[in-house]
Amino acid sequence: MGVIFVNCNSSIVALVSAMLLMHGITPAHGEELWILSTGALTKPLQNVAESFCKRKDCELVFNTFNSERAKRAVLYGLTEAHLVMLRSLKNVRELVQAGRVYPDYHVLCFSRWVIIVPEGNTKGITGIRDLGRTGVRIGVASKVKGKVKPTAYQLPIEIAIAAGIKDAYLKNVVADFDCVRRVAEAVAKRTIDAAIVEERIAYEFKGKVKVIPIPMRYLLASELYRDLSVFVVAVVKGTNREATAREMVNLLLSDDVQRLLARYGFIPVRAFEPHCFLKDE
Repeated sequence: MGVIFVNCNSSIVALVSAMLLMHGITPAHGEELWILSTGALTKPLQNVAESFCKRKDCELVFNTFNSERAKRAVLYGLTEAHLVMLRSLKNVRELVQAGRVYPDYHVLCFSRWVIIVPEGNTKGITGIRDLGRTGVRIGVASKVKGKVKPTAYQLPIEIAIAAGIKDAYLKNVVADFDCVRRVAEAVAKRTIDAAIVEERIAYEFKGKVKVIPIPMRYLLASELYRDLSVFVVAVVKGTNREATAREMVNLLLSDDVQRLLARYGFIPVRAFEPHCFLKDE
């Protein structure tokens, strides 16, 4: 028994595994719990989770996709799933309307977008408006395979629009990558001066980049941010693992787990005040 990762590339998955270790969820002997999760980061706590599962004689199967594919997988029953974790309220509401998940879903956490600069910050960047200064070299990720306008490229532009620096920001773009992590790597290596990324990405380069917050008013002005910053957890309707799945949900919302999420660069749900965009339309 242990943890099985299928097509896995998700820190949310890894965090859940760590939560199990910390709090001791104990499925029935030999029980499998299938969790379908959006891909967010790598799984740094996989080995810890595997050790936990061996001791508890249970098996956790984490199947990871991007949010759109995860939604379709649940919508059309393309894969086993007892619990689903998605980005975007729109995605989970679509699953509720289709009768595929229970309507009592929960917001788990939020993603925060920040400015990253090389450690030392030789350009003296202190805020979003500095990205419009002459001579600041900015990196973006518009060449993501299969995506015409990837979020990693489009959302920073919406933030720049809200800050009134769109033209100057785009003029300062000197490097374009096919992956947001390569943008962060370029900042860490000082080949560019700054980039706007999710804080969870910056976490991977801790000690090599400095994080500069972006005021929430600029983030909330972005329609993409209001939708895709939200991570939601829901129990799949009719699952024969409902009790264990709901125990997991309670664990995810616990104070200890929310603090763990914060350490990985997410905003805990209880710490996020502007909930106006979470209301049903």
